[in-house]
Amino acid sequence: MTQLEPADKAWIDNQSALDRFLGAIASAPWLVLDTEFLRTRTYYPQLCLIQISDGTHHGLVDLLAELDLEALIAQLRNRRPLVLHACLQDIEALHHDFDLIPPEVFDTQIAWGLLGREFQVSYTAMVKQHLDIELDKSQVRSRWDRRPLSKAQLRYALSDVLHLAPVYESLRDELEAQNRSEWLREEIKRLLVPETWTPDLNEAWRRIRGDYRQFDGTQLGALRALAAWREQKARDHDCARNFLLQDELLITLAQNPQMKRKEFERTVSRHLPPTLKEELWQALQQIQDSPPILRTQRKTQQERREIRHQIQALGKLTRDIAAELSIAPELLATRSMLEEFLEQREQSIVLQGWRRACVGDPLMEAVDAL
Repeated sequence: MTQLEPADKAWIDNQSALDRFLGAIASAPWLVLDTEFLRTRTYYPQLCLIQISDGTHHGLVDLLAELDLEALIAQLRNRRPLVLHACLQDIEALHHDFDLIPPEVFDTQIAWGLLGREFQVSYTAMVKQHLDIELDKSQVRSRWDRRPLSKAQLRYALSDVLHLAPVYESLRDELEAQNRSEWLREEIKRLLVPETWTPDLNEAWRRIRGDYRQFDGTQLGALRALAAWREQKARDHDCARNFLLQDELLITLAQNPQMKRKEFERTVSRHLPPTLKEELWQALQQIQDSPPILRTQRKTQQERREIRHQIQALGKLTRDIAAELSIAPELLATRSMLEEFLEQREQSIVLQGWRRACVGDPLMEAVDAL
């Protein structure tokens, strides 16, 4: 079993150390990677550290140091594959800071589920189950923007890539033995598109938390427009959505988009600085004629009962097939995938790629028989 070397030996905060490290890993066929970032008041993750290993050489690259990272990004851009665990947030940060979407990724969390284990497994749990190594979790919420980092932080950061290498090699071999490597590639290809990190502004309202179930179409249209305005503003100023404007305030404004200035002042005066308040007022004037969101006709109680029955039956079928295939059932078909299947059929994800071969055709037969 690989032993954890003194983590300070892997620390890279000067150009000569980075150049030596990049030379050492230049011929590696794959690299494992992790990042440490902060994301509390910002829209985008604030990268502080990149951890990289080829299984032999390990580097903790300080992104707060004055480093020329062009050669590093070039290596990451061309390496096939990059190995990560639960890759989306790491790649979001790389995409934003370096316009980098890796050409090939091996996600150990997805691979774990494709081999019949718990899909949403944490890195710590995966290492414990696979390597019988207990990792220190005390630095999970650490302040990675402070320098110098403590020895505990360095050990934690190094362990994130040190143990990922042997897990990757084992999972890769298992996937190949079971002819499921292409399944993983399909899943990653579906995820690694720019739209994943630049979602449609007009869909931002669906993220809002709160009670707007009784809104009519005009109010929902106003909420959609306000949420899109906030989303763009949050991106432009790199500010977390709810630190800019809270969901509750958007719901209140959308409830009465025709409100007069005095009511608007009473509603928002305690919440916003003057400049942002004026911008919001102008936005509210512009969205008053926003197109409504037409609600679909409410289903009858009998229709809702029938849909529940169908979902239960299809869910049981999915779990049975997942058990036969030794694959995590929530990776094979989630409840939302089954709901989409009932509504859209041929456009549903369960009728595409590897899922269709495993569960799509049986679902088609089952729903026709219900």
